[in-house]
Amino acid sequence: MEGRQRMESYWLYVLVAVTLILTPGADTVLVTRNTLALGSKSGRTTALGTATGIFVHTCAVIIGISAILAASSVIYETIKWIGAAYLVYLGVKSFITGFTAQKEIAVTKKSQVVSTKSCYLQGVLTNVLNPKITVFFLTFLPQFVTPGDQTVQQFLLLGMTYIVLLVIWLFLYVFLLDLFKVWFEKPSTGRFFDFMTGSVMILLGLKLALEKE
Repeated sequence: MEGRQRMESYWLYVLVAVTLILTPGADTVLVTRNTLALGSKSGRTTALGTATGIFVHTCAVIIGISAILAASSVIYETIKWIGAAYLVYLGVKSFITGFTAQKEIAVTKKSQVVSTKSCYLQGVLTNVLNPKITVFFLTFLPQFVTPGDQTVQQFLLLGMTYIVLLVIWLFLYVFLLDLFKVWFEKPSTGRFFDFMTGSVMILLGLKLALEKE
Protein backbone atom coordinates (compact mmCIF):
# COMPACT_ATOMS: atom_id res chain seq x y z
CA MET A 1 0.00 0.00 0.00
CA GLU A 2 2.83 2.37 0.93
CA GLY A 3 4.64 1.57 -2.33
CA ARG A 4 1.51 2.33 -4.33
CA GLN A 5 1.04 5.68 -2.59
CA ARG A 6 4.67 6.52 -3.22
CA MET A 7 4.28 5.80 -6.96
CA GLU A 8 1.10 7.87 -7.15
CA SER A 9 2.93 10.71 -5.43
CA TYR A 10 5.83 10.34 -7.85
CA TRP A 11 3.66 10.53 -10.97
CA LEU A 12 1.86 13.55 -9.54
CA TYR A 13 5.29 15.12 -9.06
CA VAL A 14 6.18 14.36 -12.69
CA LEU A 15 2.99 16.07 -13.87
CA VAL A 16 3.67 19.15 -11.75
CA ALA A 17 7.34 19.21 -12.80
CA VAL A 18 6.44 19.09 -16.51
CA THR A 19 4.02 21.98 -16.02
CA LEU A 20 6.71 24.04 -14.30
CA ILE A 21 9.35 23.20 -16.90
CA LEU A 22 7.08 24.25 -19.78
CA THR A 23 6.47 27.62 -18.09
CA PRO A 24 8.92 30.10 -19.71
CA GLY A 25 11.47 31.68 -17.40
CA ALA A 26 15.03 32.96 -17.34
CA ASP A 27 16.35 29.55 -18.40
CA THR A 28 14.21 29.47 -21.53
CA VAL A 29 15.18 33.03 -22.45
CA LEU A 30 18.88 32.28 -21.95
CA VAL A 31 18.72 29.09 -24.03
CA THR A 32 16.87 31.02 -26.75
CA ARG A 33 19.46 33.79 -26.75
CA ASN A 34 22.50 31.49 -26.92
CA THR A 35 20.93 29.20 -29.53
CA LEU A 36 20.08 32.07 -31.85
CA ALA A 37 23.37 33.89 -31.30
CA LEU A 38 25.83 30.99 -31.22
CA GLY A 39 24.07 27.92 -32.60
CA SER A 40 22.35 24.76 -31.39
CA LYS A 41 25.46 23.35 -29.69
CA SER A 42 25.66 26.43 -27.47
CA GLY A 43 21.95 26.12 -26.75
CA ARG A 44 22.33 22.52 -25.63
CA THR A 45 25.38 23.44 -23.55
CA THR A 46 23.36 26.18 -21.85
CA ALA A 47 20.64 23.62 -21.13
CA LEU A 48 23.20 21.31 -19.49
CA GLY A 49 24.41 24.23 -17.39
CA THR A 50 20.83 24.85 -16.31
CA ALA A 51 20.48 21.18 -15.37
CA THR A 52 23.67 21.42 -13.32
CA GLY A 53 22.20 24.38 -11.47
CA ILE A 54 19.10 22.34 -10.64
CA PHE A 55 21.34 19.55 -9.33
CA VAL A 56 23.07 22.08 -7.05
CA HIS A 57 19.67 23.15 -5.70
CA THR A 58 18.70 19.52 -5.11
CA CYS A 59 21.90 18.89 -3.15
CA ALA A 60 21.34 22.12 -1.22
CA VAL A 61 17.92 20.89 -0.12
CA ILE A 62 19.37 17.54 0.99
CA ILE A 63 22.27 19.11 2.89
CA GLY A 64 20.12 21.80 4.46
CA ILE A 65 21.71 24.85 2.90
CA SER A 66 18.37 25.93 1.46
CA ALA A 67 16.87 26.06 4.95
CA ILE A 68 19.71 28.32 6.11
CA LEU A 69 19.27 30.52 3.07
CA ALA A 70 15.52 30.79 3.60
CA ALA A 71 16.04 31.69 7.27
CA SER A 72 18.69 34.37 6.70
CA SER A 73 17.30 37.50 5.08
CA VAL A 74 20.81 38.97 4.68
CA ILE A 75 22.15 35.98 2.74
CA TYR A 76 18.92 35.73 0.76
CA GLU A 77 18.99 39.41 -0.24
CA THR A 78 22.69 39.28 -1.12
CA ILE A 79 22.31 36.32 -3.46
CA LYS A 80 19.11 37.79 -4.88
CA TRP A 81 20.81 41.06 -5.84
CA ILE A 82 23.82 39.25 -7.31
CA GLY A 83 21.49 37.06 -9.37
CA ALA A 84 19.45 40.07 -10.51
CA ALA A 85 22.60 41.95 -11.51
CA TYR A 86 23.80 38.93 -13.47
CA LEU A 87 20.53 38.70 -15.41
CA VAL A 88 20.70 42.42 -16.22
CA TYR A 89 24.33 41.96 -17.32
CA LEU A 90 23.30 39.18 -19.72
CA GLY A 91 20.48 41.36 -21.05
CA VAL A 92 22.81 44.30 -21.69
CA LYS A 93 25.30 41.93 -23.33
CA SER A 94 22.53 40.76 -25.67
CA PHE A 95 21.76 44.38 -26.58
CA ILE A 96 25.43 45.00 -27.39
CA THR A 97 25.46 41.89 -29.58
CA GLY A 98 22.47 43.25 -31.49
CA PHE A 99 24.15 46.61 -32.10
CA THR A 100 27.51 45.17 -33.15
CA ALA A 101 26.06 42.29 -35.24
CA GLN A 102 28.53 39.79 -33.80
CA LYS A 103 26.69 36.90 -35.48
CA GLU A 104 28.33 37.79 -38.78
CA ILE A 105 31.86 37.57 -37.36
CA ALA A 106 33.77 34.38 -38.15
CA VAL A 107 34.48 32.36 -35.03
CA THR A 108 37.70 30.43 -34.61
CA LYS A 109 37.83 26.98 -33.05
CA LYS A 110 39.43 28.38 -29.90
CA SER A 111 36.76 31.03 -29.41
CA GLN A 112 34.07 28.41 -29.98
CA VAL A 113 35.42 26.44 -27.02
CA VAL A 114 35.40 29.58 -24.90
CA SER A 115 31.83 30.34 -26.00
CA THR A 116 30.74 26.81 -25.11
CA LYS A 117 32.24 27.09 -21.63
CA SER A 118 30.67 30.52 -21.22
CA CYS A 119 27.23 29.20 -22.17
CA TYR A 120 27.53 26.37 -19.67
CA LEU A 121 28.52 28.75 -16.87
CA GLN A 122 25.69 31.10 -17.78
CA GLY A 123 23.23 28.24 -17.41
CA VAL A 124 24.68 27.25 -14.04
CA LEU A 125 24.90 30.77 -12.61
CA THR A 126 21.43 31.82 -13.79
CA ASN A 127 20.03 28.99 -11.66
CA VAL A 128 22.39 28.99 -8.69
CA LEU A 129 22.19 32.76 -8.21
CA ASN A 130 18.39 32.74 -8.09
CA PRO A 131 17.38 32.25 -4.41
CA LYS A 132 13.74 31.98 -5.48
CA ILE A 133 14.54 28.63 -7.06
CA THR A 134 16.39 27.52 -3.93
CA VAL A 135 13.46 28.34 -1.65
CA PHE A 136 11.04 26.87 -4.19
CA PHE A 137 12.86 23.54 -4.17
CA LEU A 138 12.98 23.64 -0.39
CA THR A 139 9.18 23.84 -0.24
CA PHE A 140 8.38 21.87 -3.41
CA LEU A 141 10.38 18.63 -3.13
CA PRO A 142 9.44 17.70 0.47
CA GLN A 143 5.77 17.56 -0.50
CA PHE A 144 6.50 14.43 -2.54
CA VAL A 145 8.86 12.71 -0.09
CA THR A 146 7.58 9.95 2.20
CA PRO A 147 9.19 10.14 5.67
CA GLY A 148 11.43 7.14 6.34
CA ASP A 149 14.93 5.75 6.01
CA GLN A 150 15.32 6.57 2.30
CA THR A 151 14.69 10.31 2.41
CA VAL A 152 17.95 11.23 0.69
CA GLN A 153 17.34 8.71 -2.09
CA GLN A 154 13.86 10.10 -2.62
CA PHE A 155 15.18 13.66 -2.86
CA LEU A 156 17.81 12.55 -5.38
CA LEU A 157 15.20 10.69 -7.44
CA LEU A 158 12.93 13.73 -7.56
CA GLY A 159 15.80 16.06 -8.38
CA MET A 160 17.19 13.82 -11.13
CA THR A 161 13.70 13.33 -12.57
CA TYR A 162 13.29 17.09 -12.81
CA ILE A 163 16.72 17.39 -14.45
CA VAL A 164 16.01 14.69 -17.06
CA LEU A 165 12.64 16.23 -17.95
CA LEU A 166 14.22 19.69 -18.14
CA VAL A 167 17.04 18.56 -20.43
CA ILE A 168 14.64 16.66 -22.72
CA TRP A 169 12.43 19.74 -23.08
CA LEU A 170 15.28 22.22 -23.60
CA PHE A 171 17.03 19.97 -26.13
CA LEU A 172 13.74 19.63 -28.03
CA TYR A 173 13.29 23.40 -27.81
CA VAL A 174 16.79 23.99 -29.22
CA PHE A 175 16.01 21.53 -32.04
CA LEU A 176 12.84 23.47 -32.91
CA LEU A 177 14.75 26.75 -32.90
CA ASP A 178 17.37 25.22 -35.17
CA LEU A 179 14.68 24.31 -37.73
CA PHE A 180 14.20 28.03 -38.33
CA LYS A 181 17.95 28.70 -38.35
CA VAL A 182 17.94 30.28 -41.82
CA TRP A 183 15.29 32.79 -40.80
CA PHE A 184 17.04 33.62 -37.54
CA GLU A 185 20.35 34.19 -39.35
CA LYS A 186 18.92 37.16 -41.25
CA PRO A 187 20.60 40.31 -39.80
CA SER A 188 17.34 42.13 -39.13
CA THR A 189 15.73 39.09 -37.48
CA GLY A 190 18.87 38.38 -35.45
CA ARG A 191 18.99 41.93 -34.13
CA PHE A 192 15.30 41.81 -33.25
CA PHE A 193 15.76 38.67 -31.16
CA ASP A 194 18.90 40.07 -29.53
CA PHE A 195 16.94 43.13 -28.43
CA MET A 196 13.90 41.09 -27.43
CA THR A 197 15.81 38.52 -25.35
CA GLY A 198 17.98 41.28 -23.90
CA SER A 199 14.87 43.19 -22.81
CA VAL A 200 13.33 40.08 -21.25
CA MET A 201 16.53 39.25 -19.35
CA ILE A 202 16.74 42.78 -17.98
CA LEU A 203 13.06 42.70 -16.96
CA LEU A 204 13.55 39.33 -15.25
CA GLY A 205 16.54 40.73 -13.39
CA LEU A 206 14.58 43.77 -12.23
CA LYS A 207 11.64 41.54 -11.27
CA LEU A 208 13.93 39.35 -9.16
CA ALA A 209 15.51 42.38 -7.50
CA LEU A 210 12.17 43.98 -6.62
CA GLU A 211 10.40 40.84 -5.41
CA LYS A 212 9.86 40.36 -1.70
CA GLU A 213 10.79 37.11 0.07
